[in-house]
Amino acid sequence: MGNAPGKEARPNGSTSTSSSSSSLSNGSMSTSRFAREYLINFENQHNTGYHGHGHGHHIHGHGNYDVLQLKRKREKDLEKAKFKTKQIMNLVVNYDESVDGGYLAPYGNYKFNLDYMTNIVRDLIIKRKLSPFFTPLQDLNESWNDEELLKFLKNNLKLHEDLKDDYLIDDFEDPNDHKLHPTANSIKRKESKLFKLKIKEKALEFQKHEIIRFEKDFKSNDSKYVNIPSDDLLLRIYKNCEECPICFLFYPKILNTTRCCVQPICTECFVQMKRLDPHFPHDENN
Repeated sequence: MGNAPGKEARPNGSTSTSSSSSSLSNGSMSTSRFAREYLINFENQHNTGYHGHGHGHHIHGHGNYDVLQLKRKREKDLEKAKFKTKQIMNLVVNYDESVDGGYLAPYGNYKFNLDYMTNIVRDLIIKRKLSPFFTPLQDLNESWNDEELLKFLKNNLKLHEDLKDDYLIDDFEDPNDHKLHPTANSIKRKESKLFKLKIKEKALEFQKHEIIRFEKDFKSNDSKYVNIPSDDLLLRIYKNCEECPICFLFYPKILNTTRCCVQPICTECFVQMKRLDPHFPHDENN
């Protein structure tokens, strides 16, 4: 499903990192490297949290049992935080990570609040078991010749949809936020929301940087940028597009096909589909 010959996946193979935030703005380092560095720094900062007298965490009364419980809780919280960070960072479209003219992260038809396993989806795309995330087209004129189509693609093809301020807005508001005396659970939820907001802000910063890189390299038409799709590849994949029946946008004819209705569906819509939890038939009284 979604299998097609074309460019090989080119995940960024560089492993060097930089601690200077100015590297992001001047374009000298790719987003994927900054994301890896961010995760490493995040883990190192949290690893200094519970190590004795310097941080004021003294254990009294229950000795080693309390220390072990505290350590387990901290490790569990750290794993959750790392998972959330990686989930959001995997939603950044990095043009260095391309497969058959598409990418490993979504274009942006849906917001950041996605609950599919990004690592699994990325792996399926690389193995060509799932169609990549293509840049969709709003309009398509089937009467265009190759020159007209290529001109349209050069002027309109984007790496990611235009970034908006509402990306950082939560989908729901916690009614407990307005209480004078919040509960421990509501405080924990608020801390979790603030942490997630911080990661979203960092992801948006990375995405803006990646968009600037793509636009600059895409317009240069320089063959040294091996992950920028060539004119031949653009014409090959966008010459015969089809419309996704869910989002009504046009995509290259390398889409996923559902078993239930045998319909071509873009990957962004496909990963939103869920199987309902098992339940009793509706006509059962008991």
